[in-house]
Amino acid sequence: MNNLAKKPSAEHAQILDQFIKEAEQRWDIPSITAQVLRSQRQRRFTDAALRIGQWKPWDHQPFKDASKHYIRSVAPILDDLEYLARYPRTAEIPPSALKTKMELENSASMQKNVADV
Repeated sequence: MNNLAKKPSAEHAQILDQFIKEAEQRWDIPSITAQVLRSQRQRRFTDAALRIGQWKPWDHQPFKDASKHYIRSVAPILDDLEYLARYPRTAEIPPSALKTKMELENSASMQKNVADV
C-alpha cells in the first residue's frame, strides 16, 4: 500500500489541484466550516443542558392517550365498530347482520329438531 499523500506523483498532484479548485468553485468552504463549528457548539451546549436534572432522550415521543386509539367496549355493537374501522373491509355484511342471520338459522334448525321429536 502506498500513501499517496506523502509521495504525490506529478499526476496525483495535478488531480489533487483540480479537485481543490473544483471544491472551492462549488462550495464556500469557510462558510461550511463556520456552520459545522457552530452546530457542534450548539449540540455540546444542548448535551450539557440535558445532563442537568432528569435525563430525557433526544428524540421526542409524544404522549398518546390509548383510550382514544382503541375500542374499549363489551357492547354488542363492538363487532360493527371494528368492522367499520377495518380497511380493507373483510366482508360485505357487518358482523351483527351475520350473527343475526346465523341466530335465525340456528333457531330455525332448533325448531325443526324440536318438531321432529
